[in-house]
Formats: sequence, structure tokens, C-alpha cells
Amino acid sequence: MKTKDYIPEIDGLRGLAVLLVLFFHLLPSSLPGGFIGVDIFFVISGFVITKKILRDIETDKFSIVNFYINRVHRLFPALLLVLFVSLFFAFHIFSLDEFRRFGASFLSATISLSNFKFWRESGYFDVGADQKPLLHTWSLSVEEQLYILWPILILVAYKYLRGRVFLIIALIGLVSICASSVFLDDSASIFFLTPFRVYEFCIGALCIPLTTKNKVPRYSLTLFSYLAIIAILFQSFFLGQTDTFPFYNALPACVSAGILIVGSQGSWVGKFLSSRSMLFLGRSSYSIYLVHWPLIVFYKYYVYRDLHLTEVSTLLLASLFFGFLLHFSVEKRFRINSKEQLKTIFLRKNIVRFGTIISLASVATLTGAIIRTSDGMPWRITTGLAFDFNENAAAYVEALVKRRKGVLRDCPNDCLLGNKEIEEIVLFVGDSHMDHYTLALSEMSDSLPYRFKLITSAGCFFGQSYTSDTGAFESDCLEKQDELIHWLSNPNVIGVMHGQRWPGYRNLIIQKNDNSHVRFENSDSFLEAITGDVKDLYEKTRPLPLLLVGDSPDAPDINCAIKNKSSSPNCKNLLQENNASKIKAISNASDDYAGLSDYYLPRQSLCDQECGLLDKHGDMMYIDSNHLSLSGARIVLPQLLTKFYHLAAQRENY
Repeated sequence: MKTKDYIPEIDGLRGLAVLLVLFFHLLPSSLPGGFIGVDIFFVISGFVITKKILRDIETDKFSIVNFYINRVHRLFPALLLVLFVSLFFAFHIFSLDEFRRFGASFLSATISLSNFKFWRESGYFDVGADQKPLLHTWSLSVEEQLYILWPILILVAYKYLRGRVFLIIALIGLVSICASSVFLDDSASIFFLTPFRVYEFCIGALCIPLTTKNKVPRYSLTLFSYLAIIAILFQSFFLGQTDTFPFYNALPACVSAGILIVGSQGSWVGKFLSSRSMLFLGRSSYSIYLVHWPLIVFYKYYVYRDLHLTEVSTLLLASLFFGFLLHFSVEKRFRINSKEQLKTIFLRKNIVRFGTIISLASVATLTGAIIRTSDGMPWRITTGLAFDFNENAAAYVEALVKRRKGVLRDCPNDCLLGNKEIEEIVLFVGDSHMDHYTLALSEMSDSLPYRFKLITSAGCFFGQSYTSDTGAFESDCLEKQDELIHWLSNPNVIGVMHGQRWPGYRNLIIQKNDNSHVRFENSDSFLEAITGDVKDLYEKTRPLPLLLVGDSPDAPDINCAIKNKSSSPNCKNLLQENNASKIKAISNASDDYAGLSDYYLPRQSLCDQECGLLDKHGDMMYIDSNHLSLSGARIVLPQLLTKFYHLAAQRENY
């Protein structure tokens, strides 16, 4: 197999890819499909890495150990520096909850598992991308995972199936894209997980035999190169973030990238890609990609508002400048470029370099683990907060350390709260938006006229035909639903209080009978369907008096409110209005219920004239953007119980 060792157009294509990503992140409304730049990177990696492996195998110079060492030198020095610089800024400006999450992503990026981390977070538990400075490392983890398995696969295929290497690659790519079609409803999985991205790598690898001389007529390649650049630009401008991706929507960009690798040489497109500026940009593209997203996230976090055009331009230039600086000062210095260097890997200089990388990676791994398990290092934050909590600031920070304050864990007596002499039982059912009342309920339980059975599971949707696809929580969710059905047959149960984070399940609802994802036409139809399904759950088992509990209004500015004084004071500190369609859906579900029913919205208790984050004593009512603190739960729960008492009284007079 003889191909050109260096194809300058590939570096130019890297430059184009990183520009697409940059403009997508800075001007998403102007270039909504710019994220295909990442897919182009995957295609390029598939071509370059596979060609290098095959060339070394054919010349009997391939070593898996050397390959891994080369990849470590190529990727980790620049990555580790960006991680530690990001750590510095996150340490100084992030709130407790944000810094704890940052620690988890810091750890995942270090051990090449970012894609799994962000996949697990998608959906119910997700926070905005603007709060995730290391979100972009998911694509690096995909590549790093492929780098572990790919050389072994190629080596085995070459030795035992010689002449069929590319056939094997084609079959792997076909399996990958077919798997994407099978899991099409699980958009998070096909976006983040390596098996659903490997076909893009395969497309790059399959370009290798086409780069040999006289395989494809030159005039055909020239024509296709023009069509390819047009296709990439068209997708960049018109592909929407709501489109199913990657799957078939990624194919035009990936195939176009392959065409440009194979046939752009000599055409106008090739001259553009091999121009000095594009080559300069492409050779620094890895470092630019690493630095651009943390820069954007931390700056937007600091100003806490939409960016002006001048700021967008400044961030673009800053990304390029710091990317070039990182490339020339770190990336190039650690890179192993020649076989001679690999042969002398055990020289003192190379041992020191490799040892330094491994040591820093170990420190980063330990640091991420410590942050993740320390509740965000609360000692970082003093009483000097951006929002004036006066003398309550220190108490609030202490409360945040105990993130589950307001949530009762490991409750005794089968999670039955109240006087044991009382026979009548009320089921207290739902996800974490019911769970955050449980400690307040425990405080009051001995004085209540009923006993309360707690059946709660975070991220779990309790319904008749539907439940939630919640990954690690699925087992507990199913157990709790079985427990609910069991307790509904208990004659001592006289009513149900059922609450959910209703809008939080928008992309997570699955059918119980076959685990298939359920698509909804719009948010109104979604809310009507899930509230109706909760109603059906009790109608078809035992139509007890039912109080549907709305989710607490979101507090989007809470993290802004608890930033250090060095951060921006542009915090509104107000709760969001309840969604009108959500109120209507909950109301309709209670109106149509076969038994007695009603609904209650926590906002009625939390808000007077203005809906803020503090109660009348100056205590925070929230522990994060959507869960109540113990103070907040103490405000809502008495009125929630009063509402249920009226419902129960109607039952007795019914």
C-alpha cells in the first residue's frame, strides 16, 4: 500500500473543522450546524491513524506499546494544561454544586470517559452546556477509546485476514450505523457513545485505498471536491440541533470529508485547504479546540448575560491566540514525530517526559476524585457572596454541603412516618420533587392525623403505561413502582400525594411493556399524556383520593447568586413562572379523575408579590436550581398537607 505520507489538504480540512466548531459555539444561530466539525475530525483521525498503523505493520515496524506512547505524548500534555487552567478558574468562581460537577467532569476527562459522563447526565439531571467548561472533551474521549482498540483490531485483521482489512473496517462501519438506527430514539446514546460514532472513523479509514495512484479519475475527484465543500457548508448553515444526529444526518459531512481527503489536491478547493493560513490553523486545531470552549464558558459565566458582537469577536481571537500558544509551547514540544524518537523512548529525556505526563495525569485523576467527593470544597466560599445574604450566608454554605438536607434517607420502619397507633396511611409518591419534602414531613409526622408511606425515587416517573429511561436509577425506579402497586392494595391506605418534575421527562419517557421511547408532538401533548398516565395508574388499580403536586418553579439564577464577590453581580435572583400548559395538564388530570382529586402548585406557597430565592427570614429556599432546601420545604409542606386534608374530608363526606 503506497500513499502519499503527507497530504497538506488534511491539515487544511482540520482548520476548516475547527472554524466550524468555533463559529457554532460563538454564533449558534448563524451557523446552527457547525457542530459537524467534530464529525470531520473523526473522519480525519480514522484516515491518519489507520494509514500510520498499516504502514508500520507492512514495514514490520509496528509496536502497540509505541503506538500508545505516541498517542499519550500527542494528546495529553495540552489536555492536562487546559484541565488545570480550567480548574484554577472553576475553583475561584464556581458555586459548590457547579464545582462538584466540574470535579466529576475533570476526573472523566483525565481518564478518557467524558462521553460516558455527559451521556449519563443527559435528560432529567442535565444542566445547561454553559455550565460545563469541559463538555467538549467528550469527543476526545471517543477518540481515545478508539485508539485503545483500533490498533489491536487492525493488527489482528492484517495478520489473520490479510487482504481483507478494509472489508472488516467496512463491516464494522455498517454495524455501527445500523446500531444507530436501532437506538434512534435514544438520542443521547447515539450522540455520545463510541459504538455509534465508530462508522465516522471507518469512513476515514476506507479513504486509504482510494488515495493510491490512478484509483479514481482526476476530473471526477475535482468535481466531487467542489460538491463536497458545498455539502459541508450547506449542512453547517442549515442542519439544526434538533435534527437526529449523528446517524444519517452526519453522513453528508463525513462522506464529504472523505472526498476532500482523497481528491481535493490540485483543485481550487485543494489550493484553499493547503493555503498557508489554513495549514497554520489546521496544525494548531487540536489546541484551539481544547481552549475555545472553557474560554467561552468561563467568560459567559462571569458576565452572566448574552454576549455582544465585540465580545464574540474577542473570544474568537482569544481562542485562536491561546490555541496557537498552546500548540507551539506544549503540543509540539511533547509530540513524538519520528521513528528514531520512538526507538530511543527509554533515553533519560524521553523517560522524564513520559513520566511527567503520567504523573500529572495521576494528580489530575486524584484531584477530580477529591472535588467530586468533597461537595465542591465549601471552604473555598466565604460569607462574601455576590448576592447579599447578610448573616445567613455562612449558614447557607453549610447547608449546601449537606446536599440532602431536606431529604430523608434510610428512613426506619419501612419508611412509614407518624404515630404507630394511627392506622390510616397516605402514600407519598414521586421523584426528587417529592423527596425534598421528606425531612420536613418527618419533623411534623408525630403531630399529623395520618401516617405517611414514602415511595420516592430520584428521576423516576411513576405511571400506568409509562416510566422513565434513567440509566443508573432504573433498577430502583422499577422496584419503587412495584412497591407502589403493592401498597395500593393495602386497605389502610386512604389517599395518595403524587408529585413529579413534570417537564423534566420530556425526552425520557418509555413504554413499560417494551422500553421503547415515546415521541410527543409538542410540550402540550407531552404534559397531557404523562399527567393522564398518572391518573390512569390510580384509576386502574384503586381510585383513591389523589393530590397531584406540581414541581417547584426553577431558580435559574441560584448559582449566580452564590458566586464569589469576584464574579458578576448580574443576578436577578427570581424564580421562573410556572408553565401555563403544565398547570392546565395537571388541572385536567385531576378534573377527569374517577375518584376525588385536586392539585397543588408549590409556587403558591413560595411567592408573595415577587418570587425570590429567600424566605422572609433571609434563608435560601433552594439547594440547587430546582430542588427545595429544608427551609423551602417547611414553607410549602404545611399548605400541601392542608390541601390534602380538605380532599380527605371530602372523601369522608362523599
